Amino acid sequence: MAEKQPQPTEPPKTISLPSILPLRWTTTHTITPTSIITYNLALSAPATHLPHVYEGHPQFQPLPTYAAVFCIQAMGQVHNAMHTFLPNFKAHNHVHGEHWLELHRSYPTSGKVVTTARVLDVVAQKRGVLVAVEVVTRLAGADGAEGEKICTQEWTSFVLQVPGVGANTALKERGPRTQRHTIPSDRQPDATREYVATAEQGALYRAASGDLNPLHIDPETASRAGFRAPIMTGTCTIGVGVRLVMEVMGQGKNFESVKCRLSRPVFAGDRVRVEMWRVEDGLVVYRMVVDEEDEKGGMRQRVVIDGAGLRFVGGDVGGAKL
Repeated sequence: MAEKQPQPTEPPKTISLPSILPLRWTTTHTITPTSIITYNLALSAPATHLPHVYEGHPQFQPLPTYAAVFCIQAMGQVHNAMHTFLPNFKAHNHVHGEHWLELHRSYPTSGKVVTTARVLDVVAQKRGVLVAVEVVTRLAGADGAEGEKICTQEWTSFVLQVPGVGANTALKERGPRTQRHTIPSDRQPDATREYVATAEQGALYRAASGDLNPLHIDPETASRAGFRAPIMTGTCTIGVGVRLVMEVMGQGKNFESVKCRLSRPVFAGDRVRVEMWRVEDGLVVYRMVVDEEDEKGGMRQRVVIDGAGLRFVGGDVGGAKL
């Protein structure tokens, strides 16, 4: 049976959840060693760490957030269809607000995968709506059969200037997917790491991830969107943060899941500090911060990733290991 797709219609005047929730978008992706190496290097994986850069290494694998590649491809289809189910939708008026990723098994290092996206919720906000999209990726099965599930993601977009008539008025709790982790205020971080975002990294990540939004490379596009310069792709910032947290706190363990909120953009040249707290066995909460000069010549913090929680497990089950 063919999946239900939005058909060209007059722009909607209100949000109709009964019409939106049955919609499905499906994409396929071919994983290759080259795509894995390029993705890992785009997240500044050291070229001397062979499991991330040499396809002949017995532990060759993608970094834990490689699933972003599948999600970006699927979300491209969802975003292209938003004008059919969101009133007053403008293509430039949405931002990536929150992200959740859970790995159910290790990534294959070659072969085809199938990703299906569906809208889970649309929630009215003061200046627009939140759109929560579930993205599930599986191994491509034989003869069209469903293969083993690799990962589940939830991508929440904040869409500006969309009236919320017909949307839900409050976010539905969905366990870890909607959990916002509290950063401890009574103690210093257990560990910190820093990195510098570069224009070269931004350009490479666009190619590695498939997110070719010109906002991430073209100064004129960034200026029209109200930014002083191109901004780093949100999933790039998430990926570097996860890599550093796993390096410091998760050595010898397997990545299980991450949930985070993208609160402010990162620009090339920013020195980003990852502050980490171990709050319980298998859970690290963290945030990512840029120290910058304020209008009066003092210093302030720009929090770019907030309320993040990374879970990992021991043993040989679960997701990617660093």
